[in-house]
Amino acid sequence: MDTRISRAFLLLALLVGMAMALPPRVAAAEDPVPFPDMCKVCCDLLKKNYYDHNRFHPRILVERALRALETAEMSIDTTWLADTVVLHIGDAPRQKVNAPEPKTLEDAMDIIEQVRIRVDAADFTPTRRRDLDYALINGALLSLDPHTVLFPPEPAKEFGEEIQGEFFGIGAYLVQDEGIISIDRVMPGWPAEHAGVEDGDIILRIDGERTAGLNLEQAVKRIKGPKGTTVTLTLERKGLEQPVELPIVRDRVQVISTRSYRSGSIGYVRMDEFNAFSAQELYRAMNDLQEAGPLDAFVIDLRFNGGGLLDSAKLISNFYLSKKGQELVRTVTIDGAPEVFKSSGHPVMDAPMMVMVSGGSASAAEILSGALQRNDRAVVVGTTTFGKGSVQAIKPLRDGSKLKLTIQEYQLPGGVSIQDVGITPDVRLVRHSVREDGTVDILPFTREREVDDEFAIQNTSKYQHEGTYEVGWLATFQSKDDLKKSSISAREFTPDQEATRVIDLLKAAAARPGFADGAAQARKDAKQRQFLIEQLKEPVAKLIETEAGAIAEALARRKPPTDWGSASDLPAGALSVSFDGPATVEAGETASLSFTVKNASGIDAGRLYGLIKADKYSPLWEDEVVIGRIPPNGSAKAATIFKTPPRVYSGEERFTLEIYTDGTASGAPLATLPVTLKVHGAPRPHFSYSWKIEEPSGDGQLNPGESGTVLLTLRNDGEVPSSKVKLYVFKSDDPYVQLGEVRFTMENGIPKGGEVVSKVPITVLKEVKRATGPAPFSADSVKLQIRAEEVFADDVSGIYRSTLYNTLTIPVNQPIAGGNIVQPSLSLVDVEQLPDNRVKLHVKVIDDNPKFVAMFQDEDKVDLESASSLTPAGNVEGDANVHVSLYEPFVNLKPGLNTLRVVVSDKDDVTEVLPIRLWGPQPTPSPITQKPPAAADPGTAVP
Repeated sequence: MDTRISRAFLLLALLVGMAMALPPRVAAAEDPVPFPDMCKVCCDLLKKNYYDHNRFHPRILVERALRALETAEMSIDTTWLADTVVLHIGDAPRQKVNAPEPKTLEDAMDIIEQVRIRVDAADFTPTRRRDLDYALINGALLSLDPHTVLFPPEPAKEFGEEIQGEFFGIGAYLVQDEGIISIDRVMPGWPAEHAGVEDGDIILRIDGERTAGLNLEQAVKRIKGPKGTTVTLTLERKGLEQPVELPIVRDRVQVISTRSYRSGSIGYVRMDEFNAFSAQELYRAMNDLQEAGPLDAFVIDLRFNGGGLLDSAKLISNFYLSKKGQELVRTVTIDGAPEVFKSSGHPVMDAPMMVMVSGGSASAAEILSGALQRNDRAVVVGTTTFGKGSVQAIKPLRDGSKLKLTIQEYQLPGGVSIQDVGITPDVRLVRHSVREDGTVDILPFTREREVDDEFAIQNTSKYQHEGTYEVGWLATFQSKDDLKKSSISAREFTPDQEATRVIDLLKAAAARPGFADGAAQARKDAKQRQFLIEQLKEPVAKLIETEAGAIAEALARRKPPTDWGSASDLPAGALSVSFDGPATVEAGETASLSFTVKNASGIDAGRLYGLIKADKYSPLWEDEVVIGRIPPNGSAKAATIFKTPPRVYSGEERFTLEIYTDGTASGAPLATLPVTLKVHGAPRPHFSYSWKIEEPSGDGQLNPGESGTVLLTLRNDGEVPSSKVKLYVFKSDDPYVQLGEVRFTMENGIPKGGEVVSKVPITVLKEVKRATGPAPFSADSVKLQIRAEEVFADDVSGIYRSTLYNTLTIPVNQPIAGGNIVQPSLSLVDVEQLPDNRVKLHVKVIDDNPKFVAMFQDEDKVDLESASSLTPAGNVEGDANVHVSLYEPFVNLKPGLNTLRVVVSDKDDVTEVLPIRLWGPQPTPSPITQKPPAAADPGTAVP
């Protein structure tokens, strides 16, 4: 199953809760189901079911659990010394947990459970405590492998719906843009279509509750519900003056995971997951494709397929293998004999075929593509897949959560594994793309693959497969509307540009003389992949030249134009590169980083480009340098335009320029050059806000059944004017709260010292409808999420832009005084160099009521201090309530880049982060490898 749900949860649990969370009770909160022995239950399941007990490293389990807890909650710090974990929670006295060196899984989970018990006894809300429980346990589980995780109840429910491929709802795709929730597409045959919902309808209300202030997840949650129940949508429709109100009876909805298309005699199916209905959908799609006549060839597109059910992958592999007894896949445990699954010999489709894959093709998608490649059935085309070779099972727990844990590895036919490796395509496609302004991106950004995870399972039987062809191709610019035509939810689906290239390749191959007879013989010999590879030789060669010509034309239109040249096979050491500067850039400026590339060979070197390899937090990450042609024994100047982010902090960027020639990007670079670039930061804007309530009754409070207006005054108390600002107001998942306008845009930004007032209409309902009847409002407050952020043009990086995030708690049935929320301000005053790669930071902290200050080094919290321990340094001029303090921690620098974060949280539950990048001693050089691009998140094979 696709693991985007689990990754989204972990990101939320580990990162969002950085600040203290001590809110009063709100109307929508429900206490979690008691689960007093959570760690023991997980421990027992791991002991009984986890596939490899050798991966239980007790000390690492505890260390990663403590790290995750510290990351999830700003006010928590842990120190594990000798036989004791010292737990520091907020201002409470430090607590000691007996923690002798753990020898077993039980020992480790017992220590984690003792920490969990103390967190559950702390002064957090019940929901917050349980969130921290999940963060703590998941920190430990992720040290086993990337796919073992504990889902909280709500994500667990969504996970179950997705893996089954069905849920109860109305059958429509929803989107949210600029805070507006609308119908992207109505699914044919389902309740929304029957009720008269149309594409493009804007959802104003769901069962009378305004959608203003709801996020997309909250809206979907309200629209789903038990079969046979009714949800009423109030819709704004283009061309109608009045809203449309439509009652819709919920029914079972099957997720669409396949779309089909026929071009001439070539069939194409895009399949995005392997759920319980995918085989049925695919079977129906292939039959539909053949209604117009037999297919000469077939494409199945798995580029966006993160995996799913193992049984579904086995069944679909059977669709295409003509001989009985061909191996599909095998599952293995550490100490057991492999279980081998074989074909039945009753294929549904026997035409020559290609399988499209990408770095987002994972798990079950890799089983299918690998089985067809290994059995010489299909040509695999695209980029190397994700590389996930493990199988997971789901164990429901008593509180509604689910433990997903790894129980097996799977291997391709013959016993080879793609774990950490992936499927290498027979035809590698390298995407070049034209931007809206006509400039050309030579390579797409890479994304993480299985091998990039610290705790990925190690491969002991690698699948080694060499590709046959490599094709660089040019994607033209497309608008959002054009791109939507190729989405899985498109009403009139058409394959995207890459899929069209593959379909055209198959057309050209099928048009060659003798193709049909050769394909028939290849079927008999079970050599269809080899046959098709030979038939593709000429079409691929033509495509390479056609695409090279298209790239050359696009580059020739550049100013100044670039001569792309012809393909070349350069000897080792033929190229050298030097950096011409500038050595220093200023925040917000556009700089041309210039290089000279020399060709010492007697060969005309063409189609050259450079890839900037920097750390992923660098604004230079994967920038590129277009070089083009260099004549024999000649040289060429090349540059990349670096639009230095306006809000980047001062520091030093170190990167390596790697030179490649198009068509060999999967190999070693032709030349490399390390570069150091200094970046000077600039003064920044900074946001704070104040609020008050206007209510017509005049009693100075917001009562249930009353309406009022929240006046939000956003101010820029920074050093310079801001850029364009967007302010959003969301409500906590609270059906008693109704909001009016919640989106505000300050097109001209906010000047230094300036402020802008935004008015948010609010109503607190006396009661809401529940399945059991009316439920009266009974809480003492409601919550709004305030989000303000700078916005830059599309071609300007918004990294480190000024933002403000805060939860505003508004009392109900109580006098309201309003408030002034000062966001803490952090600035690096100095970095004091000390012996032995040690530094002392001098950080200025400005706030009216700071509470905690912490520092993270990479992923570890290395310091936590109460704000009362900081060194006072006066007050802000003109505001005696805002204080200046100095935070001065020591840091031991590790080799290479040290990514530091200073985080301050105050009593208003506002957090600010100061990123600091410092370089330690040079790390030991390691061989440079080029990772293939990835396009989507991985998935999980579940039996």
